[in-house]
Amino acid sequence: MENQFQWKPGYETGVEEIDAQHKQLLKLIEKTFHLRNENADCTEVKDLLDDLIRYAFYHFRSEEMIWELYGYPGIDDQRSAHKEISKDLEEIVCQIQSGAKHIPELVMFLFKWFVDHTTMLDREGGDHILSQRA
Repeated sequence: MENQFQWKPGYETGVEEIDAQHKQLLKLIEKTFHLRNENADCTEVKDLLDDLIRYAFYHFRSEEMIWELYGYPGIDDQRSAHKEISKDLEEIVCQIQSGAKHIPELVMFLFKWFVDHTTMLDREGGDHILSQRA
């Protein structure tokens, strides 16, 4: 699964600022994946999970501002998807911290969401922005 975390052209939206943030999210997912192979202590795990949540929320706000700026008609779908993933992410992290779930479950959840979201909803938004910038 480790090779899955390499950036692929299929993840590109064509919008540089969004793609840069997606690359950072993918790096954080990969770092989370590596936690399962390392003997990370509770503080390291908590810090990385906090970073992951903080960056994801920053990315969602940033992306929504870009969609809004360019009048993307699918912005409500984006907001809904971001709200849902935010809730799910917080729940899974809480479950990991309580011992009810484990890091591999989080990684699989995040990676599936990342691929699905970037290659579908975000690609549509990227196409819209590129057409507006042309």
